[in-house]
Amino acid sequence: MRWFIWLGIGLAACGDGSVESQPNGMGSGSEIPQAFIGYTSRTSDAERRGTSIQVALVRVDVHAADSWSLGEQLAIQTLGGTGNFSLPLPDDPPTEHLGELPFGGTGALYLPVIFDDANRNGLFEERSDDFILGFGEERWLAYAPSAQGDQPAGWSVYERIDEEPLFRALNTQAEVPLWGLSSQPRLSGVLSLQGDPLGVVALDARRFGQGEPSNFVAYNVVPPPETGRFDITVTIRPSAAAFQSPTDAPRFVHMVNMVFEDVNGDGVYTEGTDILRDAALCFDGQRLDLRFTDTPRTIEDARALADHQITSGWRFLVDGEEFNTNALRWVPFGQGCPL
Repeated sequence: MRWFIWLGIGLAACGDGSVESQPNGMGSGSEIPQAFIGYTSRTSDAERRGTSIQVALVRVDVHAADSWSLGEQLAIQTLGGTGNFSLPLPDDPPTEHLGELPFGGTGALYLPVIFDDANRNGLFEERSDDFILGFGEERWLAYAPSAQGDQPAGWSVYERIDEEPLFRALNTQAEVPLWGLSSQPRLSGVLSLQGDPLGVVALDARRFGQGEPSNFVAYNVVPPPETGRFDITVTIRPSAAAFQSPTDAPRFVHMVNMVFEDVNGDGVYTEGTDILRDAALCFDGQRLDLRFTDTPRTIEDARALADHQITSGWRFLVDGEEFNTNALRWVPFGQGCPL
């Protein structure tokens, strides 16, 4: 199940006109300040938590189709609650940023990045305290000192989805999908209690599959016998041993929500005493699992999240797909279903 939440409704629709539709070059004489505009989007119900959420334009050097390196920052601005942004551009040309463009000619390209400026220094810096929440893959800011081919002089929006470079007017919005969110999902459900009080404990999935499991427990809860209701928000960070590091995907932690019998009645899962049933929480006949992925600190890690459509932080999963739980209340889990 995938619910799409778009955070740019208040703005006009993306402009698709040619760059000639509005003047955007240096010295155009327009009284409207030149700006790079866009909006954020997300597929999950995760919130934007952070110290200081910013949007920045960072120079990009493209070495190959899938190889970039980042340079100096051109502009930065605090991201508002709507997720829309409008980054004012400098009046002077970015002479110090000019270089050879991947599609020919001379100019500069800039990547829009949404990040948590954790150290509050007003700069986006990879491999620092900054957490990358998202970046614009399809539309970048472009600058050329003079017209060359289809690229106009001055500022324009470079659209990267086609084989041939396409340049659009500066009023064309850029979308920035947010995958690097600090997600802390909530789940409330009901167990049908029979015999010993039942509880739910999140254990390393490798315990029930392949690999050497860790002893990490994400949470455990024994609901009161009178109601069988439980309500949990997953916040604890996994231990280092709980992480798995595949070669073709981001590092992650995978947990299974197991049903157990609280034999000693202490209200928590006790290894070696309490009994794990051969059952896990299920939703519509599918096992409801739990995954944790680190929030990225590099563009490379952020691209891996986007490629695999994985939201960082804790996420519940159904059949391997992220599942939004915040809208669910008192899900009837019964006594679970077979693994």
